[in-house]
Amino acid sequence: MKKYIIFIVLIVTIKLVSNAYSEGVGSSSGMVLNFPTSARAVGMAESYGVAAEDVSSLYYNPANLSCLKNKTFSILYRIGTDEDKYTNLTFGQPLLWGSIGIGISYLDLGDIQLIDSQGEEWNKKAQEDYIGVISYSKEISKWFSFGVNLKYLSSAILQDYKAKTFSYDAGILFIYNPIRFGITGANLSGKLKYINTEEKIPKNIRISLGYVQKNISLGIDFKRNLIEFTNLASIGGEYSYSFNNNLGGAIRCGYRTDFKNKISDTFFVGLGIKWKKLNFDYAIGFSDDLDKSNAIGLRFEF
Repeated sequence: MKKYIIFIVLIVTIKLVSNAYSEGVGSSSGMVLNFPTSARAVGMAESYGVAAEDVSSLYYNPANLSCLKNKTFSILYRIGTDEDKYTNLTFGQPLLWGSIGIGISYLDLGDIQLIDSQGEEWNKKAQEDYIGVISYSKEISKWFSFGVNLKYLSSAILQDYKAKTFSYDAGILFIYNPIRFGITGANLSGKLKYINTEEKIPKNIRISLGYVQKNISLGIDFKRNLIEFTNLASIGGEYSYSFNNNLGGAIRCGYRTDFKNKISDTFFVGLGIKWKKLNFDYAIGFSDDLDKSNAIGLRFEF
C-alpha cells in the first residue's frame, strides 16, 4: 500500500511542477516570498532544502516537517543595508498522523519620499508584504516523506495599491542516512493584481542534496525561477558541538551564486549558541557590492 501512495505522490508532484514550468518567461512580484525564514539557514547560504530538521526548513521543502521531533517555535529578524526589515514567526508540531506547521512573515521596505506638483513632500511605505502559511507533512516510510504548504499573500505598494492571492508548495524527501535528496515546487499558483496590473509571483523549483549526521550538516541546493528563468545555486554547512548537557554551539558558512552577475555572489557566515532547549542564531552575508544583511533568530523546543 505504501508503494502505491509513494507512486501517487511522485506523479502529483511532477505534474504540479510541470504545469507551473509551462507558463513561460516573464517577471514576478511578491518579494516576501524570496526572503529567508531562518538565521541558521542564512548562515548556510540557504542550502536548506534537505540539510536541516528544524521547523523553518518547511519553507524550503515542506516534506522536512516530517523530521520534526518536538514542538518548536522559531523567530527571525533580518536587517538589510537600506531601511528594509523582515520578520518571520513559525510554529511546528509532530503528531501521530503527521506534522503540522503555521507561520507568518512580514516585509517592510522602508519609507519613500514623494513630492507633488506643488512641491509638497510626504512619506509613504514603499512596500509592505504579509504572508501566512499552513503546512502539513507525512512520513510514508523511513526513506520517503511528502509535504504541502498553503499560503496567503497580501502586498501593498505605497500603501494605496494593494493585492492578495493564494498559493501552495509541494515537496518530497528521500532519506538514505546520512544522504538526503529532495525536490520542491514553490509558489505554484497565484498572481498579484494591483488595480489593473496583474503580476505573477516567483514560482520556483528547488533540487536539494544533503548529508546529515549528528554534528555535521552539509547541503547543496539548486533553485530555478520558472517565471524569470533565472538560476541560483548554494552550498553550505554546519558543525555543532555540545560542551555539556545544557550548553552547545555551532559554526556555519556557505556560498551562493546566480552564475551570471559576480557582484551578487554572496559568502555567508553564522554561529549558533544552544542553552538547554533555547537556540540563538546569527548570520551575516557579504557580497562584492558591499551589501551586508544581518539575520538574528531564536528557536525554542518544548
